[in-house]
Amino acid sequence: MTALIDKSKYPSLLIGCGAIGSRNEVHNLAKLLNAPVVHSLKGTEVLEYHDPYSIGGIGHLGTPHGIAVVDECDLLIMLGTDFPYSAFLPEHGNIIQVDLNSKNLGHRVRINQGVVADVKETLKILTPRLKEKKNDTYLKKMQNKRDKWFRKTAKEYDLGNDKIIHPQSVVLTISELAEDDAIFVGEVTVWVATRLKIYSNQRLISSCNHGSLGVGLPAAIGAKAKYPDRQVIALCGDGAFGMLLADLVTAARYELNLVAIVFRNDKFGFVELEMEASGYPRFATDLVNPKFSDVANACGCIGIEVKKPEQLKQVLKDALVMNKPVVVEVYVNPDELILPPKIDIATAWKFTTGKVKEMLIERKIQNLF
Repeated sequence: MTALIDKSKYPSLLIGCGAIGSRNEVHNLAKLLNAPVVHSLKGTEVLEYHDPYSIGGIGHLGTPHGIAVVDECDLLIMLGTDFPYSAFLPEHGNIIQVDLNSKNLGHRVRINQGVVADVKETLKILTPRLKEKKNDTYLKKMQNKRDKWFRKTAKEYDLGNDKIIHPQSVVLTISELAEDDAIFVGEVTVWVATRLKIYSNQRLISSCNHGSLGVGLPAAIGAKAKYPDRQVIALCGDGAFGMLLADLVTAARYELNLVAIVFRNDKFGFVELEMEASGYPRFATDLVNPKFSDVANACGCIGIEVKKPEQLKQVLKDALVMNKPVVVEVYVNPDELILPPKIDIATAWKFTTGKVKEMLIERKIQNLF
């Protein structure tokens, strides 16, 4: 393993949930190798957002600069991840994979070397045996890509720049306001994966493997029951939140001072995207929602409605210090475009096919009347 790493010119690290608890070890290895680090969704919290070696996520919920790290490296070191989307992993097979589960080694992609071991203990042993790489050209290239994207994001989703509320703006704002040890429950997965800034001892809980709808509020209740002294923030889509509204009574009954932010766009946005990306026309993805803020008040919680960008930051700031369960219902842009970080010809064709089918169906319906 040391020979493979010492021989490489542009090594990169890919970290997953198996690397949680190894923040210092991952940082030290990246620093020694001048290697950019990317993460799976479940590995988001391993490195802090502002760690200089942390570049971004990969996969369908990743970022363009995160994808570039994997595409351009000559050696990928996978630490504690069985990343399921092999199309985003290097075809060259020059990969080292460290995982406690032997079944994960080479499971998704051809690898050069596999190591069955704990990530933290492996890095403690490995790092002192490696030669330092002083050339930081590759690292700086990826850092520049990341920083350029962040600057563009900050400009596009500044709350003072528009009359509508972008879902990205909500995630960026709550990232800024949350405490250093806050626990996030991420259910609006696209925006959480690409925009949430994890700091210090913050945690991210998400239904990653199953992608289950409706876990936001009950998971937040569980997190608050387990860690009553920590700030708990649930980021929920309106379709998923509506599935388990009765849990608001539970939150009120036990006086759990959590905050649930409901991204209201009156549709199953991600389901709609998946249908169109598979070549199908969108169907039955529209929602008929109640006013979630009124429901929250009726259940004994505090319900607040936000429709204007200039209201958002102060409302969230107030919600975070209330000593009761709070539901902040934010009316976000329903036409927000969700695009994967890398689009191949096949995906583009399916998406186009789905859109054409939608147009044909709508025209038929119009002709009927």
